[in-house]
Amino acid sequence: MRDWNAGEAAAWLEIVGASHRSERIAAIFSARLARGTEALAAVLQRLGGDGVSEGGARVHAQALLAGLEGLSLVQLLERSADDAGRAQAVRILVRGILGGVIPAHRRTGA
Repeated sequence: MRDWNAGEAAAWLEIVGASHRSERIAAIFSARLARGTEALAAVLQRLGGDGVSEGGARVHAQALLAGLEGLSLVQLLERSADDAGRAQAVRILVRGILGGVIPAHRRTGA
């Protein structure tokens, strides 16, 4: 999956002629959401261990990010955490992913 940043998404839209501001904003949000979904799916799969498939984690991540779950994303991941330190680390990770502040290579471990 291509890891787009906001500048690249806006530049690509300019090239293909989407000059309306709301279209650029939608594309940037979509690119960030796609990156967040993949990163969150990886986190959910790691937390779930062998019982969670890659596809299942991706579907669940999409549902979470679309707001289809009753719990907030942070609450769900905190419930999966074993201790307070891990819960805090997960909370920081999720906020970073959704805020776009963690570089892609740090999220994927590459």
